[in-house]
Amino acid sequence: MKTYHFVHLNVHSQYSIQDGCATIRQLVDTAIKSRMPGMAITDKGNMSGILEFFEYVCRVNKERKAQGKKPFKPILGCELYVSGVTASEDLEQSFRLTILAKNLVGYKNLMKLVTISDNKPLHHKALETYHEGLIVCSGGEMGEVYDWASKGDLANLQDAIKWYQQVFADDYYLELRRTAVHKDARSEQEKVNQMLIKAAKETGVKLVCTNDVHYVAPEDLSTYNTQRSIAQGTTIEEYVQNHPVLLRWLRNRKEMCELFADVPEAVANTIEILNKVEIYNICRTPSMHVFPVPNASEGDQSQLEADYLENLTLASAKQMYGDPLPEEVFERLQYELSIIERKDASGYFLFIQDLVHTAESELDLWVGPGRGSSAGSLVAYCLGINKIDPLKYGLLFERFLNPDRNSFPDIDLDFEDGGRERVIEWLEKKYGKERCAYIITYGISKMKLINNTGIHACGFIVSDDPISDWTPVITVTRNGKSVRCVQYDAHCVESTGLVKVDCLDLWALSQMKAICEKIKSNLGVDMDIEKIPIDDPKTIELFQQGQTNDIFQFYSEGMRSWLLKMHPTSFEDLVILNAMYRSRSMDELPTLIKQKNGKKKIKYVLPIMEEYLQETYGMIVYQEQIMQLSQAIAGFSRGESNGLRGANFRKKKDVLKSKFMEGGIRNGYTKRVLEKVWTELEDKGAYAFNKSHAVCYTWIAYQMAYLKANYPVEFQEVMKDDIRRYWD
Repeated sequence: MKTYHFVHLNVHSQYSIQDGCATIRQLVDTAIKSRMPGMAITDKGNMSGILEFFEYVCRVNKERKAQGKKPFKPILGCELYVSGVTASEDLEQSFRLTILAKNLVGYKNLMKLVTISDNKPLHHKALETYHEGLIVCSGGEMGEVYDWASKGDLANLQDAIKWYQQVFADDYYLELRRTAVHKDARSEQEKVNQMLIKAAKETGVKLVCTNDVHYVAPEDLSTYNTQRSIAQGTTIEEYVQNHPVLLRWLRNRKEMCELFADVPEAVANTIEILNKVEIYNICRTPSMHVFPVPNASEGDQSQLEADYLENLTLASAKQMYGDPLPEEVFERLQYELSIIERKDASGYFLFIQDLVHTAESELDLWVGPGRGSSAGSLVAYCLGINKIDPLKYGLLFERFLNPDRNSFPDIDLDFEDGGRERVIEWLEKKYGKERCAYIITYGISKMKLINNTGIHACGFIVSDDPISDWTPVITVTRNGKSVRCVQYDAHCVESTGLVKVDCLDLWALSQMKAICEKIKSNLGVDMDIEKIPIDDPKTIELFQQGQTNDIFQFYSEGMRSWLLKMHPTSFEDLVILNAMYRSRSMDELPTLIKQKNGKKKIKYVLPIMEEYLQETYGMIVYQEQIMQLSQAIAGFSRGESNGLRGANFRKKKDVLKSKFMEGGIRNGYTKRVLEKVWTELEDKGAYAFNKSHAVCYTWIAYQMAYLKANYPVEFQEVMKDDIRRYWD
């Protein structure tokens, strides 16, 4: 039986926006099913899908290795528009070029070229500067070589080939295609192919065949035509009528080998290129901007940052808790600091502390009390990053930063309205614009394909090096202003080692700031909103009566209805309601209210559960409670307990259950009782709420309610101003 050897080197995914209708997964899976040893992704003008491609292939290869199969090789590339090498420099005409990275140096040079190009034609001289490690194919119908050949201009054809040959030597290939269907187009394509075959013999440049892939299978042509007609603003009929059909699916090995049976070297050279491409890693561990430690002597930067963080944290903690520190505080800080140092994240905490301090003291911005799981960090609280004491509310550090996993901290920050952009301006000024960038997002159409780009609502990148050293960068228009964006989206960009900072504008902070300013001007009272009493009777009564119009997260009719039913008597009750209202556990609110008000008896499967569930009237509401119960009942470590939630829980459910049962039995509990507890943990693990986040955002709501209850005139003045601004 004849063996066919071929790999596709010119492939467009859905990241060739409105010019490709195949996902990365579909392309890779189809190539593997066709028993190809590798494949390139060469999206038009961008590298947006490259990291997704690389990471997906890594996952596939992990499975293939376990099955004793050879790895599938990803070839990382891009199709760029480049100015003609034979044209005068002021000529605007540009041509497509297929560029592939054969090693890490080539990958970095390709990112530089894509960044310089910025979705516009690239001047060919940039190729001379960044040629190392790159393989270049001439680019098919819209390439310069094809253009001169189709015009019969042999002199310019030879000049173009000679220029690329001088720059890329044996890594330059002439690209042949046979995608045309109609007789005239097929004839024209073949005429050019024969000229290129002849030129290859005369110049010694090798041939390679590609299929300019834009979709997976022949039946996807109609979807592709629909996509192109939308992009060009025409009907499908008009598009089909005005554009010749090109057969550009992911042909299998046999089809490609038979299609170019008369030019076997062009097929063989696809494998030659595959073999030239090295196996290299484009991912790395997170690397934060080096923090300038004050008065530091020479030494290991990580250790300098760790020592400075510890000194700063302990000094602040002593001001908060007294000197000497209470044992609980000291032990918790030592525990957190050891994990932060182990994860080489001391510089990150110092960076965030510097950012928050600058925002508040220099930019005069209100910063929120915390958001997400970072409120579980006592270090973050002592540094002034968060304003919620995690010890007071039983918040867990390991919910924020798992000591057992190779994860990096992610601290989210809220600023008053407009504060995000002011903070970003400060970051760009301090660290340099080339080290800062927004994060791109991709809009998905009804056809489940990418049809536009945007900017991530809160993510922003700050790097120690120029960002284009680690990811391609593109310019995107935001509110009429051009801003730099990394081309890899938020789901995968951190795999490159870049660390994102999540900053979000929160209108409630602007409202409270304005109210406090009104109080100052009207009454001469300096409000410190962080020092208001947590048990203010007027504020609690306002919640009990459901008078929470205009109150952050408690303004909806549904929430006000539940306030009347629950009759909260403490801040902790408000946290419970806020958490349950925003999760699937809202259906259990009637039961919890009955148990709170003594109308239904609270029952615990095990007596030990009362210690952790008493605050929520016998019910599991928070993820942190699940973590604590697994530690107390089955001896889970702090890190292991963090696995009992979300997607990770679903993936490893059987393993975790086995460990829970073994640990529980070892601690003296019966299998029957443990099964009952596990059922509840499993059920609640899918939707229990993050307590850290619930406490932070309920605190904002409580602060607003305090202002409404105690300073109603000033509160209403600001709300009326807001309404006027809204209608204006």
